Amino acid sequence: MGSEAYYFSIWNEIRRLAPQAMLLRGPSLLHPIQAASGFSDLDILVPGDPTPVRAFLKARGFYQVFKPQTYLERFRLRKHGNPEPYTIDLFKAERWGLGFRLAGNGDRPAEPRLACLVHAVADGKGTGYFERTQGGPPWEQRNDGIPRFGPVGRTLWRTGNSALLTLYLLLTGTIRPEMGMILRGLYRKAVYRAWQLTSKLGLEVAVVAEDRTTKRSVAAALLRLPASVKVVHMDFFRHSQPWLMRFLVRYNSPPWLPASGPKKDGWSSTIVT
Repeated sequence: MGSEAYYFSIWNEIRRLAPQAMLLRGPSLLHPIQAASGFSDLDILVPGDPTPVRAFLKARGFYQVFKPQTYLERFRLRKHGNPEPYTIDLFKAERWGLGFRLAGNGDRPAEPRLACLVHAVADGKGTGYFERTQGGPPWEQRNDGIPRFGPVGRTLWRTGNSALLTLYLLLTGTIRPEMGMILRGLYRKAVYRAWQLTSKLGLEVAVVAEDRTTKRSVAAALLRLPASVKVVHMDFFRHSQPWLMRFLVRYNSPPWLPASGPKKDGWSSTIVT
């Protein structure tokens, strides 16, 4: 099943579980409010209780990924044969960045062109993303609530600085912050970062063997697993050795290693994390 066909089946089931759900962004085949080209994630607005949708995604093998924003939940699924994971974002409300909303729009979905602008700026997708999907910069077609881009706005747009452009949208009254949501997001981000720094995540494996053996074949097989795998090919220069390799060299373990340690021209290692 292709990526778009798989997303189509997922979206149909979500619509059955939550009839009020709206597809904000996704492949054009699914007729979202804002169509995307190529392999695209699904951004789904679920105004009511997302519990049935969440349970359905977990039953289909999706796992939840941390996001600091309090208004969305991200789910991912890795499948054999697909280099990119399937990603679905469930929105409780249409917000951007850490917690920005359209000024004076209430809870109505944003117009597609305006939503694309705020998505490109506040979510950090970049000015190139907007120009590719909308066929040019925002001042070429002034409609759908797009603010007026004067000389200052056009200069900021050409710099591509998302932070300055977000400030520009704030000053022009296009978006406004929800401070409670932003502060909670920053707190969650800081707590998660502290947990990352104090916790050992994942597993590190060193494959040690003579050159021209099967290390790369083993690593290639592990890359095909439905999990996040990173492979780093290492030599035996001491400054580049991880702690596991230094331990093996120092204590002659496993026993078949030469007593003098691996030679940099005859032995190498592959680190799989």
